[in-house]
Amino acid sequence: MSNNAAAGDPTASPAFGAAFGAVESRVVEYGRARDARLVIYDDAWREAMTLFGMADRAFGGEVTSPAFFLVGWLCWCRYQEAAPGSDIENDALHAAVSAFARLPHALHSRIPEPLRQLVAVIWDRSKPRANMPDLGADGLLSLYQASGEKEILERAIAAARQELAADPSAVSLVHFVYALKEYYSRTGDMHSLDEAIDVGTQWRSEFRGQFFYPSVLANLGTCLRERFVATGAGNDLSEACVALGEACEAMGPNYPFRPAIISDLALALRSRACRDEDIEGFAVPLRLGREAVDLSAEPVERAKRLINLAETYRARYRVSDDRRDIDAAMEACTQALGHFPISYDGRSVAVRTTLEIQEMVAAGATHAAPDSADPLSAAAPPGSADDYDEFQLGSLRLQRLLVTGDTADLDASVELLGAAAAAVDQSSPVFSAVHNQLGVALRRKFQATGDLALLGSSVRSGRLAVAHVRPENDHGAAESNLALSLRHRYRRIGDLADLDEAVTLLSRSLDLVTAVVNGGAVKEPPATTGSELPEPGGVASVDPRELSLTLSNLGVALRLRYEALRDPADLKQAIECGRRAVQTARDDDRARGQFLNNLVRALRLAALSDGLGEAVAALRSELIETAREAVRVTPQGDPEKPMRMSTLCEVLSECADGDRALLDEAVVIGRGALARTPPDMPSMPASLAALASALKGRVEAGYADRYDLDETVAALRIGANLRTATTAERLHFMAQWAHYSRLRGRDEEAVAAYASSVELLPFVAWPSLSRGRREELLVPWRDLARDAAAHTLSTGRADFAAELLEEGRGILWTQSLNLRSDLTALTEVDPELAERLRLVRQQLVVVPGVGFRGRCA
Repeated sequence: MSNNAAAGDPTASPAFGAAFGAVESRVVEYGRARDARLVIYDDAWREAMTLFGMADRAFGGEVTSPAFFLVGWLCWCRYQEAAPGSDIENDALHAAVSAFARLPHALHSRIPEPLRQLVAVIWDRSKPRANMPDLGADGLLSLYQASGEKEILERAIAAARQELAADPSAVSLVHFVYALKEYYSRTGDMHSLDEAIDVGTQWRSEFRGQFFYPSVLANLGTCLRERFVATGAGNDLSEACVALGEACEAMGPNYPFRPAIISDLALALRSRACRDEDIEGFAVPLRLGREAVDLSAEPVERAKRLINLAETYRARYRVSDDRRDIDAAMEACTQALGHFPISYDGRSVAVRTTLEIQEMVAAGATHAAPDSADPLSAAAPPGSADDYDEFQLGSLRLQRLLVTGDTADLDASVELLGAAAAAVDQSSPVFSAVHNQLGVALRRKFQATGDLALLGSSVRSGRLAVAHVRPENDHGAAESNLALSLRHRYRRIGDLADLDEAVTLLSRSLDLVTAVVNGGAVKEPPATTGSELPEPGGVASVDPRELSLTLSNLGVALRLRYEALRDPADLKQAIECGRRAVQTARDDDRARGQFLNNLVRALRLAALSDGLGEAVAALRSELIETAREAVRVTPQGDPEKPMRMSTLCEVLSECADGDRALLDEAVVIGRGALARTPPDMPSMPASLAALASALKGRVEAGYADRYDLDETVAALRIGANLRTATTAERLHFMAQWAHYSRLRGRDEEAVAAYASSVELLPFVAWPSLSRGRREELLVPWRDLARDAAAHTLSTGRADFAAELLEEGRGILWTQSLNLRSDLTALTEVDPELAERLRLVRQQLVVVPGVGFRGRCA
């Protein structure tokens, strides 16, 4: 082991090697091809800042100089490719200087010539620490913009506070106020916004005449407008308009932030016009918004201002009801989508605004051409992202569906993403993303409708997404989504191959997510297809919450496999994954309740058996508390609330062991869950089963009255007829319905329930499965036909009893005979179809004779 590694040097880690290689390959490829996308896309900036941060933490190590050298050159190339006067240009120049300033003096000649004098000045002014300066507030803010890490923003606030106290200037004030405003935007902390306004007001007149004085006023005005939006204080809005107006008057025609300040003034004036419902008041913000668009040369900045302009047109439309306004807003959104790179994080805002305006158009506004004098009447600029609009809009509808559960969003997302998938070519940089999102939408629609064909289509789209994901964009999302579709299909038809594949995919996804979250490299990425250019949106970073989500999903798949195979190793690993998912999830993570609920399901299996080496009493206590916590953290109105209440109901019933208080609590919670569950929701079977379980617990413990028994029978009867329930769930409901109807003395209802359950048995053992697997699936129901025949015989219906017994015991034999039926009549009508059917039957007959998991069938 090297000395660096032994000392814990970050540069000795695989993560540093991966970051170094990523930046190095970009610089080398850019030098060869001069392709601006290699340095201008957001993923290049993130990779550079990641390497910069690692090298800065290990400052003085033997490989930090090459790292700073690479970062400096990538940022310098980015600066050269950026539009003049843009934020990208400014940030890239600052980062390049910061990186080159960390090089040894001996490498002065390797620095780009235009920067040598500036770097030399920094060397002369630098403090100790190998003669290198600190990042300072400006550098930390640049690093925050690239990384989005809250800790870096907090460091930037502290640094800016110190700089303002030590050397007050317009620049230090701008940094401090801007950092506080960003903190408010990030956290919603009003104290930071109040402090920004107080400090800006206090120093407002001190720096008059300095070059950055307009930015002092602009930042103050922006903070005042933000506080008006949060509190509705009218004096804040008036002061914001005054401050921003003074900023515009104070800056010259070539001021570098002129477009941004004009745009901010337009936003403030728009807010005033909206508040006053003054149609005439929109004229100035519209004029300023168009001016800001015209002054913005850099595509992303121009797109942002186009969206602001669209919002202003939409705001005036709400007051004036002039359809030309909504058409102009739609045109601005279309142009904005043409300017935003697919990789840009803020593109989703543009898509959302576009979608909302489209809905307004559909609600009543005709799409007439805007006024010919309006500059937005021109066609969208070259490089438009029209090819991706259906994909982006479909993704947005899918995202909103996950929050609202609106079926209109579900249908729209499937339609839009389906159209995008049909149009996109395999060489397209978004081919994998389109099919990934389509697979999710189809799976969601399957969950809503129970249509198995939709689930098959979801699996096919998922396989395409996984097969064509590019290595630099492979952070496990496609694998996870395909695994979820396979898991749903396993639960529907019981093919263990689907479940095994799901476990493998989720294990792979967990490795990818863990590597990315920890800043490491992913080994042996899948081969890429098509163009080798960097994929738009292909940023090798994921939200750390993906780690908790992947752990939880893997735990679910392992739990399901344990239920099928009873391998204790699967259940132990499932519980470990569930616990880690809960531990790594943030307290404010909306998915925390789901992680807790998934852990509950695994703990139930262990607690109700031998504990897998853990104390059963302790496991049961953990199980009950975890189930209660899952309900507690789920807010009222959340569609998952009834499901988690149902799970708690089942847990209390199973752990009650005759405890009346727990059984009564279970019944109350179960009734509440059922009352909150819409009849057509996929969770209805679980809600019915949970309540029935609690009621049965009271019946078996001797605490129930006849009303409990009637309620139990009713719940089971409803469950038996649910179209959203799986075959296994319906069969369970039917068998229990028959049993408790018999206890209640309803013999004819019990016979009908038994007959329905025997009729459903063949659908449990689907013919396409192997013989051994079909046997395994029928084992839990081996006594059903016998019980059905016995009860039917007791009612005096001997012939029907014999029919039920024969039907229930001859399922596999009947399926075998069906594969040997005569095809003569079909051949005469449609020879081609008959031949296809013959081949299919042949494949089914030649299924290997080895039974389930190697056991002889």
